[in-house]
This record gives sequence, structure tokens and C-alpha cells, in this order.
Amino acid sequence: WRLATGNANINDCNTGIVLVTTAGRIVGANVQATHRLVAATSANRGAYRTTMRAYRDRLWAIGAITTAQANSLSTCINRF
Repeated sequence: WRLATGNANINDCNTGIVLVTTAGRIVGANVQATHRLVAATSANRGAYRTTMRAYRDRLWAIGAITTAQANSLSTCINRF
């Protein structure tokens, strides 16, 4: 099979987070999957945004995403 390439997107918003790195890290793929799960299970947009912001903060805190990526992800979360 072929691995997806490019960056994670939330709808048409590019998060700047690579789906799969050359080292095999799948942070971007996890961002997309988490977005879909949270969007499907949140009671409203406020709940979605709260959950996704906490997820973004955890990714940044462990060094899985850069500050620039966290900022791009924030933009996409706010647009959803």
C-alpha cells in the first residue's frame, strides 16, 4: 500500500503537520483522526474546540509539534 503524503488537514485548513515523517512518526495522521473523532462526538463547537485545544497543547508539550505547527493547528481548530 502507499502511505499518505502531505500535511494533516482539518476540512480545507492545512495544519502544517506532516501526515507521516520519514522516520515513521504519524503525528499528522493522528491529528486528522483525532479531529474526526472529536468532531463526531462533541456536543457542540465549543466542546470540540476545548478538546482539540487540549490535544494541541499535549502535542506541543511533548515536542511532537513545533510552536508554528501548534499555531497553524489553532487556526484550523478555530475555523472548524
